[in-house]
Amino acid sequence: MEYYTQQSPLLNKEFLLNLLHKTVSSVYWDRGKSYYFNKRVLELKAQVFNNKIILTSRVKGNYQDFYEVKVEITEEKLQGSCTCPIGANCKHVAATVFHFLYHPTGLDSFIFSTWLKYLKIQFYRFEESILRHQDYFLIYRLYPEGESFTIRAYKVKSRKTGITKGIEISINSLGRNPDRPYVQPEDIIIVSM
Repeated sequence: MEYYTQQSPLLNKEFLLNLLHKTVSSVYWDRGKSYYFNKRVLELKAQVFNNKIILTSRVKGNYQDFYEVKVEITEEKLQGSCTCPIGANCKHVAATVFHFLYHPTGLDSFIFSTWLKYLKIQFYRFEESILRHQDYFLIYRLYPEGESFTIRAYKVKSRKTGITKGIEISINSLGRNPDRPYVQPEDIIIVSM
């Protein structure tokens, strides 16, 4: 599983807008923005694969019901393909990228779900034998707050019957004091996301 921290340019809206601006003409930029605002992007899926973000979408077209769009984004370039007559880096590609950047199910949701997948993998890497030999470790709990969430970290101890209730630890203090015995390298990555 690949993941990106918030410091990655691939998760920076300005960086991605600049890549899009370099890739599509000003006409396709404007039309793509219009397509996004007129809700012509019907579906969008985003995934991380081989150090790039891959977007796939369906965009409502003028001459047929929809066009299939695929956009590959790396730190060096953005490349889009489309089933429309233009075929590449067209208004449908621009609309897809605008949707990814600004729609609530786009970039922010992508960052959150990627981060949750990373947490899940880290959780499963904690084998029982590790827990037996480690006095304390950190667990994380997400608290929904409307359309966002708050995350809290707890220092807990492993017991034969499970884990202790735990003591809440400030997320901000973890980054400043990584030398605590219960802070693992994965925890530093988690708090930096």
